[in-house]
Amino acid sequence: MYKIILKRVIQNESLSKFLTSAIGVIFVTNLWIISYTNILTYLSFLFPPVVNEHLLRNIAFPNPFKIPLYLFLTTFLVVGIWFLYSRFSFLATKRGQQTRELLKWLLFLFLFILFLRKLGPYPLSNDFFPYIPRSDPTMYTIIFGLYCFAIVFCIIQLCLIARIFQHLRFFYPLFSVVIILIVAFFTFEPRFPISGHDYSFFFGPILEIARGKTIYTDIPIQHGVLSILSFALLYKFQSFELLSLPAIVWFLYVVLYYVYFYLIHKISRSLGLALIGLFSIITLNYFSLSGLPASYPQIGPMRWLPLILVLFFLYRLKNVTSKRLIFAIALFSFWFVDSGIALLLSYLATLGISSLSRSISVKKTAASIIFLFMSLIAVIFGMNIVLHSTGYRGLDLFKIVHTLNKYASLGIAQLPIESQPISGSSLLSTSPQLSTSLQNI
Repeated sequence: MYKIILKRVIQNESLSKFLTSAIGVIFVTNLWIISYTNILTYLSFLFPPVVNEHLLRNIAFPNPFKIPLYLFLTTFLVVGIWFLYSRFSFLATKRGQQTRELLKWLLFLFLFILFLRKLGPYPLSNDFFPYIPRSDPTMYTIIFGLYCFAIVFCIIQLCLIARIFQHLRFFYPLFSVVIILIVAFFTFEPRFPISGHDYSFFFGPILEIARGKTIYTDIPIQHGVLSILSFALLYKFQSFELLSLPAIVWFLYVVLYYVYFYLIHKISRSLGLALIGLFSIITLNYFSLSGLPASYPQIGPMRWLPLILVLFFLYRLKNVTSKRLIFAIALFSFWFVDSGIALLLSYLATLGISSLSRSISVKKTAASIIFLFMSLIAVIFGMNIVLHSTGYRGLDLFKIVHTLNKYASLGIAQLPIESQPISGSSLLSTSPQLSTSLQNI
């Protein structure tokens, strides 16, 4: 019996093609992970980080090799795969087909197990856990099992409801409202708890800008440009309260997870798969963290929602060279510093791969890159116009690079304090969560 099943599996052409693709993807992923971690460790050993002595306590130590190594390895592997794909053709004969397919399965299992080992233990390898764990971990297993049972029950019930009422005219909008309410329920944190250290990266610059200072020109920021600037202007004109920021973060979580559900559903055309994807993302991205995600605004939608919205626009426009999409990328790239850089590099990589694979012409690629840089300049000019019209100084572009280089690798908070002479002893006794206005002391 098992020989018949094995023969059918081996002779399944679609499964064989999928297995070949999966082997290639997992092999490249494992190669990237192993190369990155080992090269980074070796570079850190050769060139240990040098931390200068400051009155501010360093919480995060700089590592100058992470981003360059990430970009180099990714580019090298992408170009290498394209070169092999375009220059060589691997011919296969029918002799020994069963043996080759069996070896494929064995290779796939080996690479998949290696990939799981590189992921580390659930939920996050080497994650900092702030609470004292129970002496008996049985309760964790029971709670996790009950949670999985509840999720499976919700998915089954939602699929049954969808099957019964899918013929209704307004079914999808109503079902979307149900999904939004479920996501809002799962991600709601009573009393909206905050982490003072993490929220200080937002509260400090917002208060400083509301007092008349210009972002980057007068004060440094670590996380965002448009995000901080938008909240600061709203706060200045009394359209936003600082204590409402946790509620906004919760709302953005709901938007983020619903967009995930929408994209998976529209692309896969499977409601069940979309629900499984939604609850899997919530489980891994929200409930598997050691702390309450809403308490740390920089780890959630405040940072990553623009990237997902760009995917949403790409799905709707169906054109990677669309000018509306390019302008949206340029605009969203200023929302958060690191995610904006990731967004720009991702788009440029997409254009490069599409050009190499001849999906789009070189002329369109060049035109898209030129329009992207023009859009970035237009966004900068637009921000300066808004700043000047509201009584602020313009952005000093030369200080942006210096500020990012200085503050991005330092884990210091940015709570504002009064600008007045302070003795060295009082500085040493002050909390490390100091102000961006220290430059005026």
